[in-house]
Amino acid sequence: MEEIIPRRFIALSDSASLFVPSWQPARLMHFIMETSARVQPRVCYVGAAKGDDPKRISEFYYLASRIGFVPQVLSFFELDDGNPDSFFAEADIIYIDGGSTRNLLAILREWGADAALVKAYNGGIPVVGASAGASIMFEWCLTDSIRTDIRPHPGLGIIPGTVCAHYGARPERQSAFFEFASGYRARFPAWAIEDGVALEFENEKMVRGVTVNEAAGALRMDERTGILSHIRAVCLNPMLDLPGGTGT
Repeated sequence: MEEIIPRRFIALSDSASLFVPSWQPARLMHFIMETSARVQPRVCYVGAAKGDDPKRISEFYYLASRIGFVPQVLSFFELDDGNPDSFFAEADIIYIDGGSTRNLLAILREWGADAALVKAYNGGIPVVGASAGASIMFEWCLTDSIRTDIRPHPGLGIIPGTVCAHYGARPERQSAFFEFASGYRARFPAWAIEDGVALEFENEKMVRGVTVNEAAGALRMDERTGILSHIRAVCLNPMLDLPGGTGT
């Protein structure tokens, strides 16, 4: 019988919880590595939402040397191969960084990378997105691509529902989330994720939440009642990077 490979997606509210200073344990990256069967998975970094910021790319390479994965960078500003089928061909994990949601969507669609991403995801390559990188995966998201304005924006629709990253960062995000969720365009489930929290989805169903901040959490809105319910997020082991742990 042919093995059925589950489709896996991890939504991070923020990327700052992933790219931590060297003196902090890189708990979220260890958690992400667990989605691959490889000891040293090839992680493909997509930084289009940040305009391929050199500082962040350097941080990505440093994280790779620290944790022990093989780094790959997909730059749509300096492409070596314009064939969309080649974009994620060698990746074991795809990581889509945060930044501008609208710009990220525009760039992915311009290069045909949106379809390539769907193909990779359906083929069993785990996809991880932070902030904008998470938002684009859902049917709808709340974004401040225009910094003075938080508004809903359609995503790729790979994961059913609506998502609001950085939910606890600004009161405006909470009011925008409730306003949109009460309207006719909203899709459910509606997820509100605070910084430091990641939600893991398997075959488009949320299976668990984890956090690196005990004070942070995530919420799910019920379509019928409009009531928010708290999602239990397990605090990741802070000992991962210490001697005797599973990290480096």
